[in-house]
Amino acid sequence: MSLSPLFHEMPPKMRTRHAQIHSACRPIRGSRKRLSSTSRMSVGPMEAKIGGLAQSCLRLLNAASHHRENV
Repeated sequence: MSLSPLFHEMPPKMRTRHAQIHSACRPIRGSRKRLSSTSRMSVGPMEAKIGGLAQSCLRLLNAASHHRENV
């Protein structure tokens, strides 16, 4: 499921926060390319978890945005 609609619903300040999270994840993902193939296999699950955390953060930011609108 694409989370793009959630991102675009959020106010600019929340989008900036999510972009900062992606910026923090980028070097972690980029460092994988420098590893040996054996090491990459062991890092793969960790990379998936990082992606899951970024998605969860997007959902939480979106929920916080909706909460602020309704309070």
